[in-house]
Amino acid sequence: MENPHAERQAVLLERIVKNTEKCTEAILELNHCMEEILRANAYVKTAADLSVKYRKNVQYNLEATKGLKELDASKFKASRSQRKLVNRWNRFVEHGKGQDASKNAKQKGKNTTDFDLIEHIHASEHYLGSEKNGWAHRFEIVLEASSYTEEKYELFSKYQTNIHHDKSTRSGFKHFLVESPLRLEPIPYPSPPDPQSRLPTHYGSYHQLYRLDGKLIAMAVLDILPSCVSSVYFMYDDSWDEFSLGKISALREISLANELFSAKAPGLKFLYLGPPDDDTEEFDSYSPSEPGPELMSQLLAVDRIAGPQLSVKSLDDSMPSGAEREELLCCIEGLGIPLAKKMIFYLR
Repeated sequence: MENPHAERQAVLLERIVKNTEKCTEAILELNHCMEEILRANAYVKTAADLSVKYRKNVQYNLEATKGLKELDASKFKASRSQRKLVNRWNRFVEHGKGQDASKNAKQKGKNTTDFDLIEHIHASEHYLGSEKNGWAHRFEIVLEASSYTEEKYELFSKYQTNIHHDKSTRSGFKHFLVESPLRLEPIPYPSPPDPQSRLPTHYGSYHQLYRLDGKLIAMAVLDILPSCVSSVYFMYDDSWDEFSLGKISALREISLANELFSAKAPGLKFLYLGPPDDDTEEFDSYSPSEPGPELMSQLLAVDRIAGPQLSVKSLDDSMPSGAEREELLCCIEGLGIPLAKKMIFYLR
């Protein structure tokens, strides 16, 4: 006996199959969207983790300079312990380990009031035209525009693992320590600096490489801005812990700011080690020397966020424009409120 409803049931079944296919497509699309959301959240988490490590790096650099209230590089005077660090590294490069006892004996009691930081910080460097024949090691400093290499990432990965006991990713390293919103723009020196000085010719983001016998042992991430040298991050091979490379890097960056000032780069004589952390007592007494008025009006801090209400202020107490507020809101949306409150935003 024929089913009188067979034709109608076949149509209904066909509709069910088609709707099931559409539902499957919708679920696949939803899964794809969820994957994108998870990837985006991973970047935010990485940003938060690096922010914590950045503040720790800032604290380390502040300890290296004994929490100076002012970091006007043109007036900086190295302490006795800081001079000893620089001299110890220079002797190691020249004589090697265990070969500088006689050198130490000769230097005891020597008057160090005329210690020139710039001269001593460069004393052990090998560069074109320098005479370092017979030295135990070849030490080189290279300041280059920020870029990715596997060698740099391997140093960063080892630093994260051995110092911070944390994992790292190539994408995270590229995103936060290589890629930069800063455009390379010429520094308006009144006259070209001496090529032997190896000073940067442009504002922008840089990697300062420390090479010993050709091997990368440390790297500083720096921003050269119109009013300051900003120390963004420093990483090193912990095999060289005994030489306190982090402290030496802080002194080297002070020297760089001083050299730029001496070359008459407009307004460039300050070193900034990053924003203070409200939860760290050591930062309570830290107050960087006053930057130039042009930069002050371009640095914005989040004051208060309550729902859609956003209160921000520049460091010279002027009010940002509507366009700047919209730009800042986009940044906050991407970073999240907790992280945004701990950052200083630079608006061009």
